[in-house]
Amino acid sequence: MKKIVYIILLALISSPIHSQSKEESNYDDIYIYVKNDRFIGDVLGYKAYFSLYSPDERFQADNYYFKIDFRSLDYESLYNLGKPINIDSINYIDPYVHFKGKTNCDLHTELSLYKRIYIITDIPHSRIRNKEDKKHIIWHTTYAGTLKNIVHTNMTGKILLED
Repeated sequence: MKKIVYIILLALISSPIHSQSKEESNYDDIYIYVKNDRFIGDVLGYKAYFSLYSPDERFQADNYYFKIDFRSLDYESLYNLGKPINIDSINYIDPYVHFKGKTNCDLHTELSLYKRIYIITDIPHSRIRNKEDKKHIIWHTTYAGTLKNIVHTNMTGKILLED
């Protein structure tokens, strides 16, 4: 009789742990595609970002930032920090489609839960030498937070990936 009680208790105790690990596993990796002009310089690195229209009438847009760190204290170009890839081998999302309809708080929480976030973009034509070269590049990033009503301007018209 005691054996049956222990088995039932063990089953009851382990079921919430099992269901929790399933839910958490949904937040292992995410691959986010951004346009190649959505990168800015930062202290000891760069930030990639995407902007979504804010449903709150008091704000124009919500910007979501992802930190790409230098590997050391020395300067490295954004291109050299990334790895050229074949985009067909990756299941990536378009943030404008994937996050549509979510509140900024829900989106902030979701991005904070991911263990590994990768940013993908197009390699500029000036960096592609021949037809066999890979046309996309990827970086491992960390979610750096959200800011409202920030508009980034680029007076040169040049994108960071061309440096």
